[in-house]
Amino acid sequence: MQNKYILLMVFFAVVVFVSACYHVAQPQSEPEEVTPTPEVTPPEVTKPEVTEEAPTGEVVEITVEGSEFSFDPSQITVNEGDTVRVTFRNTGTIIHNWGLPEFGRTSTIGGGQTDTIEFVADQTGTFNFWCSVSGHRGRGMEGQITIQ
Repeated sequence: MQNKYILLMVFFAVVVFVSACYHVAQPQSEPEEVTPTPEVTPPEVTKPEVTEEAPTGEVVEITVEGSEFSFDPSQITVNEGDTVRVTFRNTGTIIHNWGLPEFGRTSTIGGGQTDTIEFVADQTGTFNFWCSVSGHRGRGMEGQITIQ
């Protein structure tokens, strides 16, 4: 009887050891993207102020829709001196924003919400815009604005 007990204990120890080794050898999966609960309020974003000097161009109003994980339109062209008013509409189901580092960004908003940013296009060139929520730019939420 004692031999059966020892054999049972050795078998149990081997099973525990093998299962521990199997668990350690498993590849780690990437963490899933966590969608914050609606109760979370994103931090306030300071938008750049429009200067008192009147711009020489026109007021250009653009609506950009963002979803998982793209912008429409993703290519924008305006003229130097234009006052550009971008209304960002989140048509997705998770939080997004629209940001142009040289001129500012919208607040981070949930699906179905909109936010507007306004700036004077006082520099010429092609500038990249993107969603600054972690991982979204890498998944395709980016585009370009050309100021000519």
